[in-house]
Amino acid sequence: MKLKPYPKYKVSGIQWIEEIPEGWGVRKLKFSLLDEKNSIKTGPFGSQLKIDEMYGHEIKVYNQKNVIEKDESIGENYVSLDKFKELFAFKTVPGDLLITTRGTIGRTLRLSKNAEVGILHPCLMKINTDNNKVFDRYIEILIEEADLIKVQLQLLSCATTIEVIYQDNLKEVKLVVPPLPDQTTIASILDKKTAKIDALIEKDKKLIELLKEKRTALINHAVTKGLDPNVKLKDSGVDWIGEIPEGWEVKKLKLVSNRIGDGIHTTPNYVDISDSYFINGNNLVNGRIKITRSTRCVDEIELKKHRQPLNERTLLLSINGTIGNLAFYKGEQIILGKSAAYINLKKKIKVKYVYYFFRCNSIKYYFMKEVTGSTIWNLSLDSVKKTPILYPSSSEQIKIVQYLDKATSKIDKTIQKIEKKIKLLEEYKKSLIHHVVTGKIDVRKSEV
Repeated sequence: MKLKPYPKYKVSGIQWIEEIPEGWGVRKLKFSLLDEKNSIKTGPFGSQLKIDEMYGHEIKVYNQKNVIEKDESIGENYVSLDKFKELFAFKTVPGDLLITTRGTIGRTLRLSKNAEVGILHPCLMKINTDNNKVFDRYIEILIEEADLIKVQLQLLSCATTIEVIYQDNLKEVKLVVPPLPDQTTIASILDKKTAKIDALIEKDKKLIELLKEKRTALINHAVTKGLDPNVKLKDSGVDWIGEIPEGWEVKKLKLVSNRIGDGIHTTPNYVDISDSYFINGNNLVNGRIKITRSTRCVDEIELKKHRQPLNERTLLLSINGTIGNLAFYKGEQIILGKSAAYINLKKKIKVKYVYYFFRCNSIKYYFMKEVTGSTIWNLSLDSVKKTPILYPSSSEQIKIVQYLDKATSKIDKTIQKIEKKIKLLEEYKKSLIHHVVTGKIDVRKSEV
């Protein structure tokens, strides 16, 4: 598609957009609604619609899952007819545009002609625009795909990040409005073009999953069958591991460790700035301790008070919430929380070998078999200590580690290249939408 500007431009009156094509206008969203008072509505307060009231079987409650998954047929929440009458002001009908307003914000779903009449979930908003002023699909693109509205919401809310969309703020955002026929063309062109980009992204994501599966298969085979294709096998004695090479042993993790423990079960005193951190299981990522914006700092006093006996032979393991995340300890100044366990391995077993072994499907199966808890999983220290470890000779461990380092590194580099390509495609898609809906490029005579 050849990208070219419009013939003439004029000042938009919006500082961060500057110029827009002649013939285009700028107006607040509230002036594109059918009725400013009744055509925009946020879902009821939580006190008006409680969780235990959404187990009826009569009237559908449209929730975030319906919108995010673009599927109005999903039916998880219903209310009684009496409750529906009580919340009639929050009624939804076919044609309503539903918008997510909390958590994952700005996602949209247009209810079809055959959609059930229902009510809004507290985390949704509905709007009805005037079709004589703005094309349905065009407004959906502006809300969900373009930064045009999200930037203004951020400014109106005086927040650094948008976590909630408020009804009064949404009404005040300014829309860049081409003539109706141009809106239809723009929406059609963008839908076709972005569909092609999305297809490429989806294809690359599937390729990444295949590469990850290949990486897992390589690890599984190397740490359970070894590298010699002709080696004789024997029964491991563990049904979910199966046969292992002759000469290998099966030992409990505690027998190849000097010490296994978890983090503190209290909350340390935090400070605003420090080089020492309080670490939980979600900080253990792909063999490294990852410090994020939400990671809390601690001072030297707390560090000394709660310091665990970590060393260069320590492997860290997440045991609460997300089970099985791993990281090597590299001397970082940290305090571990209760969702992270530490395993101090004896010198006779290679730390990197145990790291790879913990990434195989057999151990994942064992962990899932041992976890407790229905909403938040927990893996006990006793289960960690009893973890069966396949134990080849020291020289075989070294060969397995060297082989997997090389093989997985190659796969990881390929994944990184594909992820970079996906990021570029996503940035191109975002840029394309922005330039089209702000009139920086003219797509009226474009062919896709």
